[in-house]
Amino acid sequence: MLFSALYAIVKGFLDERTRSKVRILGSNYQPTLLEHIDAENLPSFLGGTCTCSHVEGGCLYSNAGPWNDYVVIDKQIKHKDEVQNEDEEEKKEDVSLQFDNHGNDQLVVGVSAANH
Repeated sequence: MLFSALYAIVKGFLDERTRSKVRILGSNYQPTLLEHIDAENLPSFLGGTCTCSHVEGGCLYSNAGPWNDYVVIDKQIKHKDEVQNEDEEEKKEDVSLQFDNHGNDQLVVGVSAANH
């Protein structure tokens, strides 16, 4: 209630585009919140079904989230799946058929130098 009263005063100083982005929901916020966040990702104390039972202290102490899906490599932000795919590609062996100096077929198996 105090926030609503303060916002009523402050909103007159805000640009219309900014005001259009703000919604004061009060105590009936769960339906709106669940429109944007799946219940299994929303902590139970906010109306969701997540309890983070695998973490001591529950959801408040969990560091789960999409921010953990990215890593910085060579000053570039990459998704962990992308990095894993690149690692798998590097591990694949490059098989090629080559001829030796005597015209005999020779099977050469090795990792491509282009991947290193």
